[in-house]
Amino acid sequence: MSSDSKNPVPASYWIKLVIIFFLGWIVIYAGRSVLSPLSGELQEAFGLTKAETGGIMSLFFLTYTLFQIPSGILGDKVGRKRVLVIGFSLYAIFIASVYLVPTFSIFIILWMLAGAAQGCYYGPQYALSSEAIPKKWITLGSAIIGSGMSFGIAMSYYLSSVMI
Repeated sequence: MSSDSKNPVPASYWIKLVIIFFLGWIVIYAGRSVLSPLSGELQEAFGLTKAETGGIMSLFFLTYTLFQIPSGILGDKVGRKRVLVIGFSLYAIFIASVYLVPTFSIFIILWMLAGAAQGCYYGPQYALSSEAIPKKWITLGSAIIGSGMSFGIAMSYYLSSVMI
């Protein structure tokens, strides 16, 4: 139900969405950012050059970017919630698997798949939140959702410093 319709979305629904999407961005940015402080460990574990280590994030963001438009189109056709949940679930599987791989080539494949799966979150999340949050609260709701990114980055740097 759209926030523009005569029957507004119940407050409990859009507030729940804001909380869920806030937490989603925390998880996504924590998983994405934790790799940077661990780059020295990656270099050592896989015998990488600095260029190869730098390329890791480029490959992640390439697949992340490439999957944003198709996931939005797919969300329009099969349902935004479905695309969002499947993409987020795959992201969780790939990001967890990435830290257990024995070889660099498998690591890169899983890291790129994590980026692609993460790309399935962006479009459907913003479409769902913009439909559900009433115009009166769209700025606050969007700010809360977006702040999840900063919390995720902060959390990842904390976690990586503890891990090292």
